Amino acid sequence: MNGLPPELTAAIFSFLHPSTVQRYSRICYRIRAILHSSGFLLLNLSQFRMRQAKPLLTEAAWMWFYLPTILQEAYADLELFGHERIAWTTDPFHTFDGRYLTRKRLPDAVSRLQSLTVLKMTYLYLSGPLPEVLFELKLLEVLNLSSNDLQGCISPKIERLSSLKELNLSCNNLGGAIPDEIAFLKSLKVLQLRENRFESYPECIGSLIQLEFLDLAFNQLNCDIFESVGNLTQLEILHLYSNALKGPLPLSLGNLTSMKSLVLLENSLTGKLPDSLGNLVFLNELDLRFNQLSGSIPTTFKRLFVLGESSFPTLRLKGNPDFDKRIPRDITRRDPVHKLLLDDGFIEEE
Repeated sequence: MNGLPPELTAAIFSFLHPSTVQRYSRICYRIRAILHSSGFLLLNLSQFRMRQAKPLLTEAAWMWFYLPTILQEAYADLELFGHERIAWTTDPFHTFDGRYLTRKRLPDAVSRLQSLTVLKMTYLYLSGPLPEVLFELKLLEVLNLSSNDLQGCISPKIERLSSLKELNLSCNNLGGAIPDEIAFLKSLKVLQLRENRFESYPECIGSLIQLEFLDLAFNQLNCDIFESVGNLTQLEILHLYSNALKGPLPLSLGNLTSMKSLVLLENSLTGKLPDSLGNLVFLNELDLRFNQLSGSIPTTFKRLFVLGESSFPTLRLKGNPDFDKRIPRDITRRDPVHKLLLDDGFIEEE
């Protein structure tokens, strides 16, 4: 083969699968030079290229995770460069191909995709720490790496993603403290970190005043609900259930007048329900089951029932042994919440 013209040598090797062709670089220096040339990489990938048009992965896209680094970079440049959106996933109920269902890292070559505004890679068996090359994607507005096997902590370098509006790292194995630097993501509207192993979140989270959806459920949070949460006046959904949160409910929760769903069940919260919760007139769900709350349902809650069936259909308080189990007279049998309270062991006032 040493006597063949370089163009013919390249043409012959180009028909080998990109995931295996580089092993032939060991034959000799001349072959190595050909197989590492940009012209060969283009030719080789063109034999197997399939532009990504659907959210479910093609084999070509799957292959990117397993290629040698030099080919990962070439694939990024040839197939993905200039794209503003990548949304890859697998069907979690059907296997794509047993060859690919193994732990893999996100290629460093993703840093070459500087036009990306949306990066979604879910159910891809991604493992290891969050790649720091992600923090070089300065235009990124949506980052969703949920339902993988990522480990370690969130790097303080997360602050570099200042354009981020949605961050979803749910259903991984991330842990430690959610860093203070997350407060620099001033455009953030959605923060979903549920089903990880985070132990604390920063008090400065209250500076994310654009936040509409905050979900930290199913972690290991062992701290108070900070007063600063009351600064999140655009918040509509706050899910902090199934943690180890302690202390009283802050009065500042009454500032969250856009709130529709407040779910804090299965924690260790103590004290009385703040009267200020009566300000949450758009509330559709308040679930405080299985805590250590005491006192009774505040009289201010009566304003939450004035719209009948369209207002406040879910109030759950079961599993708070020191809580007064009498249903206030303001809650009539016509209110949908009346039956829920009876189901939770409450009784009507005489």
